[in-house]
Amino acid sequence: MANLINLASGDRLNLRVEGQILLSESVKNGKTRQTQKEFASTDEAQKACVKKEWESLKKGEPKSLKTVAK
Repeated sequence: MANLINLASGDRLNLRVEGQILLSESVKNGKTRQTQKEFASTDEAQKACVKKEWESLKKGEPKSLKTVAK
């Protein structure tokens, strides 16, 4: 599980894997968006979670994003 918070804007991204499903919840400007994507295996879902976490970290300024304990 990954919880990312943009300290500058307060936006949040919560990522978690349940079995073969990657669940994503983002909160921007007070609006919540939830998505889920099913993968062929649990391993693929875990890899996609890590990839999405890194993509989110790359988008924000390093000083403005914080990873909350997994």
